Amino acid sequence: MGKLYRGLALALALALAALALVIAAPLGIRAATAEPAREASFVSKLNELRAGRGLRQLIVRNDLVAVARSWSEQMVRANDISHNPNLRSQAPPDWVRLGENVGMGATVQEIHDAFVASPTHYRQMIDPAFDSVGVAVALAPDSTIFVTVNFMTSRAISSATLAPPAPAPAPVPTSLDGRRGYRMASSDGGLFGFGDARFHGSTGGLALTRPIVGMAATPSGDGYWLVASDGGIFGFGDARFHGSTGAISLNRAIVGMAATPSGNGYWLVASDGGIFGFGDARFHGSTGAIKLAQPIVGMAATPSGNGYWLVASDGGIFAFGDARFHGSTGAIKLAQPIVGMAASRSGNGYWLVASDGGIFGFGDAVFHGSTGAIKLARPIVGMAASRSGNGYWLVASDGGIFGFGDAVFHGSTAGTGISGRIVGMAA
Repeated sequence: MGKLYRGLALALALALAALALVIAAPLGIRAATAEPAREASFVSKLNELRAGRGLRQLIVRNDLVAVARSWSEQMVRANDISHNPNLRSQAPPDWVRLGENVGMGATVQEIHDAFVASPTHYRQMIDPAFDSVGVAVALAPDSTIFVTVNFMTSRAISSATLAPPAPAPAPVPTSLDGRRGYRMASSDGGLFGFGDARFHGSTGGLALTRPIVGMAATPSGDGYWLVASDGGIFGFGDARFHGSTGAISLNRAIVGMAATPSGNGYWLVASDGGIFGFGDARFHGSTGAIKLAQPIVGMAATPSGNGYWLVASDGGIFAFGDARFHGSTGAIKLAQPIVGMAASRSGNGYWLVASDGGIFGFGDAVFHGSTGAIKLARPIVGMAASRSGNGYWLVASDGGIFGFGDAVFHGSTAGTGISGRIVGMAA
Protein backbone atom coordinates (compact mmCIF):
# COMPACT_ATOMS: atom_id res chain seq x y z
CA MET A 1 0.00 0.00 0.00
CA GLY A 2 2.93 2.35 0.61
CA LYS A 3 3.79 2.31 -3.04
CA LEU A 4 0.23 3.28 -3.95
CA TYR A 5 0.30 6.27 -1.62
CA ARG A 6 3.65 7.39 -3.01
CA GLY A 7 2.11 7.39 -6.51
CA LEU A 8 -0.92 9.33 -5.31
CA ALA A 9 1.23 11.78 -3.40
CA LEU A 10 3.16 12.57 -6.56
CA ALA A 11 -0.12 13.12 -8.42
CA LEU A 12 -1.23 15.58 -5.76
CA ALA A 13 2.12 17.35 -5.93
CA LEU A 14 1.46 17.94 -9.61
CA ALA A 15 -2.12 19.16 -9.13
CA LEU A 16 -3.26 22.08 -11.25
CA ALA A 17 -3.45 24.60 -8.42
CA ALA A 18 -1.27 27.56 -9.45
CA LEU A 19 -3.48 30.52 -10.40
CA ALA A 20 -1.23 33.58 -9.88
CA LEU A 21 -0.10 35.56 -12.86
CA VAL A 22 3.43 34.86 -14.02
CA ILE A 23 5.36 37.76 -15.53
CA ALA A 24 6.52 37.07 -19.05
CA ALA A 25 10.26 36.47 -19.40
CA PRO A 26 12.18 39.45 -20.80
CA LEU A 27 13.44 39.29 -24.33
CA GLY A 28 16.97 38.14 -24.96
CA ILE A 29 17.05 35.17 -22.54
CA ARG A 30 18.52 32.19 -24.38
CA ALA A 31 16.06 29.31 -24.87
CA ALA A 32 16.83 26.09 -23.01
CA THR A 33 18.02 23.13 -25.00
CA ALA A 34 15.11 21.16 -26.47
CA GLU A 35 14.52 17.61 -25.24
CA PRO A 36 13.00 15.90 -28.30
CA ALA A 37 13.39 12.33 -26.98
CA ARG A 38 11.55 13.10 -23.75
CA GLU A 39 8.91 15.12 -25.58
CA ALA A 40 8.36 12.23 -27.99
CA SER A 41 8.06 9.87 -25.04
CA PHE A 42 5.33 12.02 -23.45
CA VAL A 43 3.43 12.11 -26.76
CA SER A 44 3.77 8.36 -27.28
CA LYS A 45 2.50 7.52 -23.80
CA LEU A 46 -0.36 10.00 -24.14
CA ASN A 47 -1.49 8.53 -27.46
CA GLU A 48 -1.21 4.97 -26.15
CA LEU A 49 -3.49 5.97 -23.29
CA ARG A 50 -6.02 7.49 -25.67
CA ALA A 51 -5.88 4.51 -28.00
CA GLY A 52 -6.80 2.29 -25.05
CA ARG A 53 -10.10 4.16 -24.82
CA GLY A 54 -10.72 4.13 -28.56
CA LEU A 55 -9.96 7.85 -28.89
CA ARG A 56 -8.30 9.63 -31.81
CA GLN A 57 -4.55 10.12 -31.73
CA LEU A 58 -3.42 13.68 -30.99
CA ILE A 59 -1.38 15.33 -33.73
CA VAL A 60 1.71 17.30 -32.71
CA ARG A 61 1.59 20.91 -33.92
CA ASN A 62 4.78 22.91 -34.11
CA ASP A 63 3.01 26.19 -33.27
CA LEU A 64 1.49 24.63 -30.16
CA VAL A 65 4.88 23.16 -29.19
CA ALA A 66 6.38 26.66 -29.40
CA VAL A 67 3.84 27.95 -26.87
CA ALA A 68 4.52 25.01 -24.57
CA ARG A 69 8.30 25.44 -24.88
CA SER A 70 8.18 29.06 -23.82
CA TRP A 71 6.19 28.16 -20.74
CA SER A 72 8.36 25.18 -19.73
CA GLU A 73 11.40 27.46 -19.85
CA GLN A 74 9.53 29.99 -17.70
CA MET A 75 8.79 27.30 -15.10
CA VAL A 76 12.48 26.35 -14.99
CA ARG A 77 13.39 29.97 -14.32
CA ALA A 78 10.77 30.17 -11.57
CA ASN A 79 11.74 26.69 -10.28
CA ASP A 80 8.05 25.94 -9.80
CA ILE A 81 5.04 24.79 -11.79
CA SER A 82 2.15 27.05 -12.69
CA HIS A 83 -0.31 27.62 -15.51
CA ASN A 84 0.33 29.91 -18.45
CA PRO A 85 -2.02 32.87 -17.88
CA ASN A 86 -1.57 33.96 -21.51
CA LEU A 87 -2.35 30.62 -23.14
CA ARG A 88 -5.52 31.89 -24.81
CA SER A 89 -3.75 34.79 -26.51
CA GLN A 90 -0.60 32.81 -27.39
CA ALA A 91 -2.34 29.71 -28.80
CA PRO A 92 -2.72 29.26 -32.58
CA PRO A 93 -5.58 31.43 -33.91
CA ASP A 94 -7.67 28.46 -35.06
CA TRP A 95 -8.22 27.14 -31.53
CA VAL A 96 -11.73 26.32 -30.36
CA ARG A 97 -10.88 24.72 -27.03
CA LEU A 98 -7.68 24.61 -24.97
CA GLY A 99 -6.31 22.59 -22.09
CA GLU A 100 -3.02 22.48 -20.24
CA ASN A 101 -1.19 20.01 -17.96
CA VAL A 102 2.02 21.08 -16.26
CA GLY A 103 4.31 18.97 -14.13
CA MET A 104 7.75 18.44 -12.73
CA GLY A 105 9.61 15.31 -11.70
CA ALA A 106 12.59 13.06 -12.18
CA THR A 107 11.49 11.00 -15.20
CA VAL A 108 8.96 11.00 -18.03
CA GLN A 109 7.34 7.85 -16.68
CA GLU A 110 7.01 9.28 -13.18
CA ILE A 111 5.27 12.43 -14.40
CA HIS A 112 3.07 10.54 -16.88
CA ASP A 113 1.91 8.12 -14.17
CA ALA A 114 1.17 11.01 -11.84
CA PHE A 115 -0.91 12.72 -14.53
CA VAL A 116 -2.89 9.49 -15.05
CA ALA A 117 -3.43 9.06 -11.31
CA SER A 118 -4.80 12.62 -11.00
CA PRO A 119 -8.46 12.86 -12.16
CA THR A 120 -8.01 16.52 -13.19
CA HIS A 121 -5.00 15.79 -15.40
CA TYR A 122 -6.45 12.54 -16.69
CA ARG A 123 -9.63 14.22 -17.93
CA GLN A 124 -7.53 16.46 -20.16
CA MET A 125 -5.56 13.49 -21.49
CA ILE A 126 -8.66 11.53 -22.55
CA ASP A 127 -10.86 14.43 -23.65
CA PRO A 128 -12.29 13.24 -27.00
CA ALA A 129 -12.72 16.82 -28.23
CA PHE A 130 -8.97 17.48 -28.43
CA ASP A 131 -7.25 16.76 -31.76
CA SER A 132 -3.83 18.42 -31.31
CA VAL A 133 -1.08 18.62 -28.75
CA GLY A 134 2.14 20.49 -28.08
CA VAL A 135 4.59 19.07 -25.54
CA ALA A 136 7.73 20.83 -24.36
CA VAL A 137 10.29 19.64 -21.82
CA ALA A 138 12.88 21.87 -20.18
CA LEU A 139 15.57 20.73 -17.74
CA ALA A 140 16.46 22.53 -14.54
CA PRO A 141 20.14 22.71 -13.48
CA ASP A 142 19.54 19.76 -11.13
CA SER A 143 18.09 17.74 -14.08
CA THR A 144 14.50 18.04 -12.85
CA ILE A 145 12.10 17.74 -15.78
CA PHE A 146 9.57 20.54 -16.27
CA VAL A 147 6.90 19.73 -18.83
CA THR A 148 4.04 21.66 -20.40
CA VAL A 149 1.38 19.74 -22.33
CA ASN A 150 -0.95 21.99 -24.32
CA PHE A 151 -4.12 20.42 -25.71
CA MET A 152 -6.20 22.00 -28.44
CA THR A 153 -9.35 21.53 -30.47
CA SER A 154 -8.84 23.24 -33.83
CA ARG A 155 -11.28 24.50 -36.43
CA ALA A 156 -9.31 22.74 -39.16
CA ILE A 157 -5.94 21.03 -39.04
CA SER A 158 -3.60 22.37 -41.72
CA SER A 159 -0.92 19.96 -42.87
CA ALA A 160 1.51 22.88 -43.02
CA THR A 161 1.49 23.15 -39.22
CA LEU A 162 1.99 19.49 -38.42
CA ALA A 163 5.23 18.18 -36.95
CA PRO A 164 6.60 14.80 -38.01
CA PRO A 165 5.18 11.88 -36.02
CA ALA A 166 6.93 11.49 -32.68
CA PRO A 167 9.25 8.47 -32.68
CA ALA A 168 8.67 5.78 -30.10
CA PRO A 169 11.01 6.18 -27.13
CA ALA A 170 13.82 3.69 -26.76
CA PRO A 171 13.10 1.00 -24.16
CA VAL A 172 14.59 1.72 -20.76
CA PRO A 173 16.64 -1.21 -19.37
CA THR A 174 15.20 -2.34 -16.06
CA SER A 175 15.23 -5.54 -14.06
CA LEU A 176 15.15 -9.16 -15.15
CA ASP A 177 14.08 -9.16 -18.81
CA GLY A 178 14.07 -5.37 -19.20
CA ARG A 179 10.34 -5.00 -18.71
CA ARG A 180 8.33 -3.54 -15.90
CA GLY A 181 4.69 -2.66 -15.82
CA TYR A 182 1.26 -4.17 -16.07
CA ARG A 183 -1.97 -4.01 -18.01
CA MET A 184 -5.59 -4.09 -16.89
CA ALA A 185 -8.66 -5.09 -18.88
CA SER A 186 -12.20 -3.90 -18.27
CA SER A 187 -15.46 -5.73 -18.93
CA ASP A 188 -15.98 -3.81 -22.17
CA GLY A 189 -12.49 -4.77 -23.36
CA GLY A 190 -10.89 -1.44 -22.60
CA LEU A 191 -7.14 -1.89 -22.05
CA PHE A 192 -5.01 0.24 -19.73
CA GLY A 193 -1.22 -0.12 -19.73
CA PHE A 194 1.17 1.32 -17.16
CA GLY A 195 4.94 1.37 -16.85
CA ASP A 196 6.41 0.01 -20.08
CA ALA A 197 3.39 -2.21 -20.80
CA ARG A 198 2.58 -0.99 -24.29
CA PHE A 199 -0.92 -0.67 -25.72
CA HIS A 200 -1.52 -2.88 -28.78
CA GLY A 201 -5.28 -2.68 -29.13
CA SER A 202 -8.55 -3.30 -27.33
CA THR A 203 -12.22 -4.10 -27.83
CA GLY A 204 -13.27 -0.91 -26.01
CA GLY A 205 -14.87 0.46 -29.17
CA LEU A 206 -16.65 -2.77 -30.20
CA ALA A 207 -20.15 -3.96 -29.34
CA LEU A 208 -19.36 -7.28 -27.62
CA THR A 209 -21.80 -10.16 -27.40
CA ARG A 210 -20.51 -11.04 -23.94
CA PRO A 211 -18.37 -9.17 -21.41
CA ILE A 212 -14.61 -9.63 -21.11
CA VAL A 213 -13.78 -11.70 -18.01
CA GLY A 214 -9.99 -12.10 -18.11
CA MET A 215 -6.70 -11.64 -19.91
CA ALA A 216 -3.26 -13.18 -20.34
CA ALA A 217 0.01 -11.72 -21.61
CA THR A 218 2.36 -13.33 -24.11
CA PRO A 219 5.78 -14.44 -22.79
CA SER A 220 7.49 -11.60 -24.68
CA GLY A 221 5.23 -9.01 -23.07
CA ASP A 222 4.53 -7.57 -26.53
CA GLY A 223 0.98 -8.85 -26.75
CA TYR A 224 -2.05 -10.07 -24.84
CA TRP A 225 -5.30 -11.93 -25.20
CA LEU A 226 -8.69 -10.89 -23.84
CA VAL A 227 -11.33 -13.56 -23.22
CA ALA A 228 -15.09 -13.05 -23.01
CA SER A 229 -17.52 -15.07 -20.90
CA ASP A 230 -18.54 -17.09 -23.98
CA GLY A 231 -14.87 -17.92 -24.66
CA GLY A 232 -14.48 -15.45 -27.50
CA ILE A 233 -10.79 -14.57 -27.88
CA PHE A 234 -9.29 -11.25 -28.95
CA GLY A 235 -5.55 -11.19 -29.58
CA PHE A 236 -3.39 -8.06 -29.83
CA GLY A 237 0.30 -7.44 -30.49
CA ASP A 238 2.12 -10.76 -30.90
CA ALA A 239 -0.78 -12.68 -29.31
CA ARG A 240 -1.92 -14.99 -32.11
CA PHE A 241 -5.43 -16.44 -32.31
CA HIS A 242 -5.41 -20.22 -31.80
CA GLY A 243 -9.11 -20.89 -31.34
CA SER A 244 -12.05 -20.10 -29.07
CA THR A 245 -15.34 -21.42 -27.69
CA GLY A 246 -17.24 -18.42 -29.03
CA ALA A 247 -19.32 -20.63 -31.34
CA ILE A 248 -19.81 -23.45 -28.80
CA SER A 249 -22.76 -23.78 -26.41
CA LEU A 250 -21.07 -23.96 -23.01
CA ASN A 251 -22.47 -25.56 -19.85
CA ARG A 252 -20.97 -22.75 -17.78
CA ALA A 253 -19.46 -19.37 -18.55
CA ILE A 254 -15.71 -18.90 -19.04
CA VAL A 255 -14.12 -17.18 -16.03
CA GLY A 256 -10.43 -17.00 -16.90
CA MET A 257 -7.48 -18.07 -19.02
CA ALA A 258 -3.76 -18.85 -18.90
CA ALA A 259 -1.13 -18.81 -21.65
CA THR A 260 1.43 -21.52 -22.36
CA PRO A 261 5.12 -20.63 -21.78
CA SER A 262 5.77 -20.66 -25.53
CA GLY A 263 2.97 -18.20 -26.21
CA ASN A 264 1.66 -20.56 -28.89
CA GLY A 265 -1.45 -21.56 -27.01
CA TYR A 266 -3.78 -20.92 -24.09
CA TRP A 267 -6.30 -22.60 -21.85
CA LEU A 268 -9.75 -21.29 -21.01
CA VAL A 269 -11.51 -22.34 -17.82
CA ALA A 270 -15.24 -22.29 -17.09
CA SER A 271 -16.89 -21.83 -13.69
CA ASP A 272 -17.47 -25.58 -13.44
CA GLY A 273 -13.77 -26.21 -14.08
CA GLY A 274 -14.22 -27.26 -17.67
CA ILE A 275 -10.94 -26.78 -19.57
CA PHE A 276 -10.57 -25.81 -23.22
CA GLY A 277 -7.06 -25.90 -24.69
CA PHE A 278 -5.98 -24.27 -27.95
CA GLY A 279 -2.67 -24.19 -29.82
CA ASP A 280 -0.02 -26.09 -27.84
CA ALA A 281 -2.08 -25.92 -24.63
CA ARG A 282 -2.57 -29.62 -23.84
CA PHE A 283 -5.48 -30.93 -21.82
CA HIS A 284 -4.33 -32.42 -18.49
CA GLY A 285 -7.66 -32.76 -16.73
CA SER A 286 -10.59 -30.75 -15.41
CA THR A 287 -13.33 -30.64 -12.79
CA GLY A 288 -16.05 -30.42 -15.41
CA ALA A 289 -17.55 -33.75 -14.33
CA ILE A 290 -17.16 -33.11 -10.58
CA LYS A 291 -19.82 -31.54 -8.34
CA LEU A 292 -17.96 -28.60 -6.85
CA ALA A 293 -18.73 -26.99 -3.50
CA GLN A 294 -17.95 -23.57 -4.99
CA PRO A 295 -17.39 -22.35 -8.55
CA ILE A 296 -13.97 -22.05 -10.17
CA VAL A 297 -12.83 -18.42 -10.37
CA GLY A 298 -9.38 -18.63 -11.94
CA MET A 299 -6.36 -20.64 -13.04
CA ALA A 300 -2.58 -20.51 -13.38
CA ALA A 301 -0.19 -22.55 -15.54
CA THR A 302 3.05 -24.16 -14.39
CA PRO A 303 6.32 -22.75 -15.80
CA SER A 304 6.79 -25.90 -17.92
CA GLY A 305 3.36 -25.58 -19.48
CA ASN A 306 2.69 -29.22 -18.65
CA GLY A 307 0.13 -28.51 -15.97
CA TYR A 308 -2.17 -26.00 -14.34
CA TRP A 309 -4.03 -25.21 -11.16
CA LEU A 310 -7.70 -24.26 -10.86
CA VAL A 311 -8.93 -22.32 -7.84
CA ALA A 312 -12.48 -22.13 -6.52
CA SER A 313 -14.06 -19.22 -4.67
CA ASP A 314 -13.52 -20.99 -1.34
CA GLY A 315 -9.83 -21.39 -2.17
CA GLY A 316 -10.10 -25.04 -3.07
CA ILE A 317 -7.20 -26.03 -5.37
CA PHE A 318 -7.34 -28.59 -8.15
CA ALA A 319 -3.98 -29.54 -9.68
CA PHE A 320 -3.45 -31.24 -13.04
CA GLY A 321 -0.42 -32.39 -15.03
CA ASP A 322 2.83 -31.42 -13.28
CA ALA A 323 1.05 -28.86 -11.10
CA ARG A 324 1.63 -30.04 -7.53
CA PHE A 325 -0.79 -29.37 -4.70
CA HIS A 326 0.81 -27.17 -2.01
CA GLY A 327 -2.19 -26.27 0.08
CA SER A 328 -5.54 -24.46 -0.05
CA THR A 329 -8.06 -22.50 1.98
CA GLY A 330 -10.84 -24.95 1.16
CA ALA A 331 -11.19 -25.94 4.83
CA ILE A 332 -10.83 -22.37 6.18
CA LYS A 333 -13.73 -20.00 6.82
CA LEU A 334 -12.78 -16.96 4.73
CA ALA A 335 -13.86 -13.40 5.43
CA GLN A 336 -14.27 -12.85 1.66
CA PRO A 337 -14.24 -15.21 -1.33
CA ILE A 338 -11.14 -15.98 -3.37
CA VAL A 339 -11.15 -14.16 -6.72
CA GLY A 340 -7.85 -15.17 -8.35
CA MET A 341 -4.42 -16.74 -8.13
CA ALA A 342 -0.85 -16.47 -9.43
CA ALA A 343 1.95 -19.04 -9.57
CA SER A 344 5.42 -18.47 -8.13
CA ARG A 345 8.29 -18.15 -10.59
CA SER A 346 9.59 -21.67 -9.79
CA GLY A 347 6.16 -23.26 -10.05
CA ASN A 348 6.61 -24.70 -6.57
CA GLY A 349 3.98 -22.50 -5.03
CA TYR A 350 1.10 -20.11 -5.62
CA TRP A 351 -0.74 -17.19 -4.08
CA LEU A 352 -4.50 -16.89 -3.70
CA VAL A 353 -6.17 -13.50 -3.34
CA ALA A 354 -9.57 -12.74 -1.81
CA SER A 355 -11.90 -9.87 -2.73
CA ASP A 356 -10.72 -7.91 0.33
CA GLY A 357 -7.12 -8.30 -0.81
CA GLY A 358 -6.28 -11.01 1.71
CA ILE A 359 -3.30 -13.05 0.46
CA PHE A 360 -2.69 -16.75 1.08
CA GLY A 361 0.70 -18.11 0.02
CA PHE A 362 1.50 -21.80 -0.37
CA GLY A 363 4.69 -23.67 -1.25
CA ASP A 364 7.48 -21.18 -1.98
CA ALA A 365 5.03 -18.31 -2.63
CA VAL A 366 6.28 -15.82 -0.03
CA PHE A 367 3.85 -13.41 1.64
CA HIS A 368 4.81 -9.79 0.89
CA GLY A 369 1.75 -7.99 2.19
CA SER A 370 -2.00 -7.61 1.62
CA THR A 371 -4.92 -5.20 1.88
CA GLY A 372 -6.90 -7.59 4.08
CA ALA A 373 -6.92 -5.13 7.00
CA ILE A 374 -7.69 -2.06 4.85
CA LYS A 375 -11.15 -0.77 4.02
CA LEU A 376 -11.13 -0.71 0.21
CA ALA A 377 -13.20 1.58 -1.99
CA ARG A 378 -13.77 -1.31 -4.42
CA PRO A 379 -13.22 -5.08 -4.21
CA ILE A 380 -10.08 -6.77 -5.46
CA VAL A 381 -10.73 -8.72 -8.67
CA GLY A 382 -7.34 -10.22 -9.55
CA MET A 383 -3.59 -10.30 -9.13
CA ALA A 384 -0.35 -10.73 -11.06
CA ALA A 385 3.11 -11.73 -9.89
CA SER A 386 6.13 -9.60 -10.74
CA ARG A 387 8.56 -11.02 -13.30
CA SER A 388 11.11 -11.77 -10.58
CA GLY A 389 8.53 -13.59 -8.47
CA ASN A 390 9.51 -11.44 -5.47
CA GLY A 391 6.30 -9.44 -5.40
CA TYR A 392 2.78 -9.09 -6.72
CA TRP A 393 0.15 -6.54 -7.63
CA LEU A 394 -3.51 -6.63 -6.64
CA VAL A 395 -6.08 -4.85 -8.78
CA ALA A 396 -9.50 -3.59 -7.69
CA SER A 397 -12.61 -3.30 -9.84
CA ASP A 398 -12.00 0.44 -10.31
CA GLY A 399 -8.41 -0.23 -11.41
CA GLY A 400 -6.84 0.69 -8.07
CA ILE A 401 -3.41 -0.97 -7.80
CA PHE A 402 -1.69 -2.24 -4.67
CA GLY A 403 1.92 -3.36 -5.06
CA PHE A 404 3.86 -5.52 -2.61
CA GLY A 405 7.43 -6.81 -2.54
CA ASP A 406 9.24 -5.60 -5.68
CA ALA A 407 5.97 -4.96 -7.53
CA VAL A 408 6.34 -1.23 -8.20
CA PHE A 409 3.35 1.07 -8.58
CA HIS A 410 3.28 2.58 -12.08
CA GLY A 411 -0.22 4.04 -12.18
CA SER A 412 -3.88 3.11 -11.96
CA THR A 413 -7.34 4.01 -13.23
CA ALA A 414 -8.79 4.58 -9.76
CA GLY A 415 -10.86 7.74 -9.65
CA THR A 416 -10.82 8.25 -13.42
CA GLY A 417 -14.38 7.14 -14.15
CA ILE A 418 -13.60 4.30 -16.57
CA SER A 419 -16.59 3.03 -18.53
CA GLY A 420 -16.27 -0.65 -17.64
CA ARG A 421 -15.42 -2.59 -14.51
CA ILE A 422 -11.83 -3.88 -14.33
CA VAL A 423 -11.90 -7.68 -14.51
CA GLY A 424 -8.26 -8.72 -14.58
CA MET A 425 -4.61 -7.83 -15.05
CA ALA A 426 -1.37 -9.23 -16.46
CA ALA A 427 2.24 -8.28 -15.86
